[in-house]
Amino acid sequence: MRRYAVAYLTPSQEIKELARPAPAISAFEDAFAAFGRGTIFETEFGPTAVEDLLPGDKVMTQDAGLQVLKWVGRMTLIPDFTRQSPEMGKLTRVTADRFGLGKPMHDLVLGPRARMLYKSPSCQVRLGIDGASVPLRGFIDGVTIFEVTPVTPVKTFHLCFDKHHTLVANGILLESFHPGRTSDLALSIEMQQLYLSLFPQIKRVEDFGPMKYPRLSAEELDSVRAA
Repeated sequence: MRRYAVAYLTPSQEIKELARPAPAISAFEDAFAAFGRGTIFETEFGPTAVEDLLPGDKVMTQDAGLQVLKWVGRMTLIPDFTRQSPEMGKLTRVTADRFGLGKPMHDLVLGPRARMLYKSPSCQVRLGIDGASVPLRGFIDGVTIFEVTPVTPVKTFHLCFDKHHTLVANGILLESFHPGRTSDLALSIEMQQLYLSLFPQIKRVEDFGPMKYPRLSAEELDSVRAA
């Protein structure tokens, strides 16, 4: 089990918070382990670190300009927690300019569930699409992108809006939270109810809306990059 904490915007524009334990499984962890402290997003007030964002803030998206942040999720990543998948005890460091000049602008530390927008001619050739959402961990090469094991427990975060968006974080394109297809969650009815209780702003998984881009697994990314 893990303790997950959320802050969300109510219909009356109030900020409320809640925290509760839930299983340490991918369906839940995906919603809380994307961004490390110090990840910078552009907002209506200028560059802001993820840990300082609040529901109601307007955050710049790549696809739709400024959008109102509706939900912030956070959890504690514990490096020596035994009952977890190995990557959940590690952060991912992306060195400056890894994806081009200013992408990122400086070293960026992300959580194990971060996903980025990947655009490549091979996506069009192999999949018939111009881009896809892929696990950032799929680019780990041990040199310009590598795992970091924190010395002590650290906070990780995720952000959710009314719709699925592409965010600009330190100059690279990362996705806002979306659970994917309902079938991908692989949760029982009882567990799905617990899951939805962490998103008080919605009533059912379908309320997250459509995904902005299709998703690829790390293995599928390798196949596309090899094309």
